[in-house]
Amino acid sequence: MTKSNNFKLLLTIDFEEQRRLEKAGFPKEAIEESLKGTYQIVELFEKLGIKATWFTTAAIGLADTKIFKRLVASGQEIALHALHDRDDYNKMPEDKARKRLQKAKDIVESISGQKTVGFRAPRFQHPSLKVIKDLGFKYDSSLHPSPMPGRYSGKGKLVPHVDEESGLTVLPVSVVPGLRLPLSWIWFRMLPKGYMRWGASLVEANFDYLCLYFHPWDFVDLSKYKSSFPAGFTVGGKSAINDMEDFLKWGLEKGWKSMTIQDYLD
Repeated sequence: MTKSNNFKLLLTIDFEEQRRLEKAGFPKEAIEESLKGTYQIVELFEKLGIKATWFTTAAIGLADTKIFKRLVASGQEIALHALHDRDDYNKMPEDKARKRLQKAKDIVESISGQKTVGFRAPRFQHPSLKVIKDLGFKYDSSLHPSPMPGRYSGKGKLVPHVDEESGLTVLPVSVVPGLRLPLSWIWFRMLPKGYMRWGASLVEANFDYLCLYFHPWDFVDLSKYKSSFPAGFTVGGKSAINDMEDFLKWGLEKGWKSMTIQDYLD
């Protein structure tokens, strides 16, 4: 098998509360279930030597400060997601978004001991890129260039680029070239392994990195809350961890190099 020594795997985790559980009246469980999944995937990443980027809410960070020490110790990048996952920065007045994000940035940096240089908004609904730039971030990864009605426009470049208006670097999440089909999150969990490997191989043939995003609660069995979720959300637990391990081993055997977004851009 030909080794792909120059191809980078940029695995990212939106480290957040499970918002649907919170809306259903389970605020404590919304954090506990997410943390449960966090420890599962951290163990897997340490086992395989995966360096990921963790887009973190201040709320989840304050709930378990110990996990940050473990993330930093294993070479993970701590980036910012939000003050709270329910925030919609795209609809907020600019001043309010700036204040909430500055507060979140200060909290996450104080807990992790790292300077946060990356940002990704909840549900990719970011404020103006100028606000993000002004807050001292070096890059934004709030672009999912896949056409999903009600979620993503499907517009935007498929490669890292500098936004002309703000001067901020934008690193998009990877999608299947041409068709712009999604590869991350629920599509990874619900579609056959062959689809993921096919899509990832097309990305590898056209670009030098694969950026995927997941949530800690993707790897937890939430079936006991089934009535609170749409179909598909309850798929998780050990099978999801096993699927992730199989995919990562497949990529690493091909010669993919795992790194954080910050290291890739540097």
